[in-house]
Amino acid sequence: MGPRNLLDFEGEWRINREIIHADGTVAKLIGTGTFARCRTGLVYDEKGELRMQISKGDDTQLGSTIVGTRRYYWDDSIDKKGTKQIPVRFSDGRNFHHIPISGGTALHWCYPDQYNGNYFFSKWPKWSTQWGVLGPRKCYSIVTQYRR
Repeated sequence: MGPRNLLDFEGEWRINREIIHADGTVAKLIGTGTFARCRTGLVYDEKGELRMQISKGDDTQLGSTIVGTRRYYWDDSIDKKGTKQIPVRFSDGRNFHHIPISGGTALHWCYPDQYNGNYFFSKWPKWSTQWGVLGPRKCYSIVTQYRR
């Protein structure tokens, strides 16, 4: 059983993220994501430490750690067909994508790149996202696990 409504996301989540580039470079992020109530629904603030891992054959090198943050707004909404959707906006208010409350596909076009996402809520309250990013200079996947 997945989330019933937007407020089921409220609170702090532990995040583990892996970014896998087509050239074999891997980056891993460990951090937290916090959903707090705001006027339109929830504001999501993420903070974590990102570390690059470069492997060539049997040799693996770790890069320096970078601390990063980001913010999104998750709004409460029902679409024209009566389906419960979660519109997600960037911190500056621009539209990012929509998430079906039951999970599923989320798409975002940012010329010239295509972001193909999936939200998985079947193991709720553990959940995950998976994004594939393709463009002239981009080819990587991002998998994020969320845990209370």
